[in-house]
Amino acid sequence: MGEAFLGIDLGTSSVKAVLVKNGRTVERSSAAYRTKNPEGWISAVREVLSGLRGREEVSAAGLSSQTGTYIVNDRYVLPWNGKEGFQELQDIRKRFSTEEFLREIGMDHPELTSYPLPKLLYAGRYFGELKSFYQPKDYLCQKLTGNRVSDPCTWRGLADIRKGEYSSFLLDEMGIAKEILPDLYEPQEAAGTVKAQASQELGLREGIPVYTGLNDYFAALLGMGVVNTGDWFDITGTSEHVGCIEDALKPDTGLISGPYLQGFVHYGVTASTGAALNFGRSVFPMEIEWDSLTEERIRKAPVFRPYLAGRRSPDPDPEAAGSFIGIREGCLGEDMAYAVLEGVAFSLYHIYEMILGESSGIRVCGGAAVNPVLNHLKAELFGKELWLMEEKDASAFGAALTAMLGEGAIGKLPDIPAVCRILKVVEPEKRLRDVLLERYRIFRGG
Repeated sequence: MGEAFLGIDLGTSSVKAVLVKNGRTVERSSAAYRTKNPEGWISAVREVLSGLRGREEVSAAGLSSQTGTYIVNDRYVLPWNGKEGFQELQDIRKRFSTEEFLREIGMDHPELTSYPLPKLLYAGRYFGELKSFYQPKDYLCQKLTGNRVSDPCTWRGLADIRKGEYSSFLLDEMGIAKEILPDLYEPQEAAGTVKAQASQELGLREGIPVYTGLNDYFAALLGMGVVNTGDWFDITGTSEHVGCIEDALKPDTGLISGPYLQGFVHYGVTASTGAALNFGRSVFPMEIEWDSLTEERIRKAPVFRPYLAGRRSPDPDPEAAGSFIGIREGCLGEDMAYAVLEGVAFSLYHIYEMILGESSGIRVCGGAAVNPVLNHLKAELFGKELWLMEEKDASAFGAALTAMLGEGAIGKLPDIPAVCRILKVVEPEKRLRDVLLERYRIFRGG
């Protein structure tokens, strides 16, 4: 049967776990959070693991989690999608130069409040003395192994991935004690082994190694087989990331560019895919057939700006809101439903056209990858094939891959793509691209 490797991903709204044998997921489990705090996370992990019949076969586990969410002084939770840290971000950007950030963290600091420094400064201003500051994966690692350990990828913005350590300069300048932060290990390095209490509480065998793993974004890239220069990706979910791996840093594009496991990752993020699709499903009939869409039907629909959860990059604005443009007499619920899907695709195309670059196809994973109309809209706009990955839970799969790397079940990073399989290819038909680009100009000017 082969060794079994477990990947656990603490997402924004749920925990997902996959059991991997011989490079294939053989079992999966998920559970939504009842409360979005450490107790709620562990309760969901317990539920997820109890649902895995093969948990007794696990020989090693790897971890992943949402990044940008922080637990302050073992008590308070600052969520990644909260507005806390907005003023602190402005202060940081004024205080430090791009050159200083490039020197200290290997990238310019993005206009995002979810990165460690803005949240750290906010916590220091409003929660008093800082005794501890860590992220969900770090909490789970400590729960399993007794060791509060993290990785440089999870702490990018305060740590340099290439150096594998926090910036002493930034910590000293901001008056932050390194001791309040978790120790940093490499993703494929064992953080410890499952302790007796964790085994009894969560159901994993005592003594199996737990590998440090990655933030959910990098874990998803790994789980899609995105490791080489020129690889393009679209990670759908609560937020959605579109970008590619490049061989040089590009700090001046208005998007995010920083070190990756190898090369540099260049991308943009919309925070509103999940919120927009949930809104659409709750209000409109979302059963739309791609083949039924014509230029006439598309022009009948309003244009939708999907920023229900603010806008991240490019042009970050936490106060941005969603809106419909051009609702006319005779507009039906199905037209509004189409507009929601189109608006999500437009927000991603805005990112894509700022990167450009050659690609034969774009790897896609996540919950929204099952929506055929959204996939076709992306293929039409991007003018590229979409490669829908077999593994939808890419972050959990990527976490399992870090355990496999650590255990020697996979040789090296370049061997990863061989186990990341493409399920389906969506080709651009080009029949609707002209009308979509016409409406995209309205979207950008609205």
